[in-house]
Amino acid sequence: MMLDAGNSPAHAAKFLKQLEEHGLPYPDYVAITHSHWDHSYGLAGINALSFCCQETYNDLLIDSTLVMDKEKLADYVRENKVLEFCAIHMQEEYKNLNDIQVKLPDIVFDRKLTVNLGERKVILMKVDNPHCHDAVIFYMPSEKVVFMGDAYSLELAGNDWVDHPDKVALLKSTLQSLDFDFAVVGHQAPLSRQELFDWFDQRINQ
Repeated sequence: MMLDAGNSPAHAAKFLKQLEEHGLPYPDYVAITHSHWDHSYGLAGINALSFCCQETYNDLLIDSTLVMDKEKLADYVRENKVLEFCAIHMQEEYKNLNDIQVKLPDIVFDRKLTVNLGERKVILMKVDNPHCHDAVIFYMPSEKVVFMGDAYSLELAGNDWVDHPDKVALLKSTLQSLDFDFAVVGHQAPLSRQELFDWFDQRINQ
C-alpha cells in the first residue's frame, strides 16, 4: 500500500521509480490521507486500487469540476476556492495547468477501514485534527507505527499557518489509545511517540 499519491503524476512517478530501483513491488493499493492537492493529484498517474474517506472524496469531486488555466486559477484564488499559497506551488509543479487531472478514488469509507495486506494489516482512521476537516491516519499495529499524513500539522488559513490547540488535544487523545512507538509525519522526520506527545503538549498549553 502506497500512502498518499503526491502532487502530480510526475511526482508519483519519481516515487514509483525509487521503488523499482530498490527492488520493491509496484503498489497494489494507494490510500489518500486528505484532499489537499499535494497529497492527492498524483493519483492520476498511479495504476492501483485507491482508498479515501467520504469527506476527501467530496472535496476531490469538487476539484475535478474546476477548469485549470492561469486565468481561472487566479479567479479561484479570489473566490477562495484555491489558496494563494497552493496556487503558487501548483504553477511550479505544472508548467501547463491544463495537465491537472483530478482522479477520484475507487473505494470510499466513513470513519474506519481495515485493509488486510497479507502478513500485516493497516487500519485507516478518520481523526479530529488541527490541519483539515478530512484527515485520515494509517495505523499498523504489528509494526507499532502510525502514519500521520498532515494530521499533526497546523492549518493553512489564507496565507497564515494557524494552530488549534483544542483539536490538537482531540488528536492526542485518539493517538493515546493506539499502541505505537513511532509516528511518520508528512513533512518532517519521523517522531517517537514521546516526541510527538511532547510537541502536542507544547501546542495545547501555548
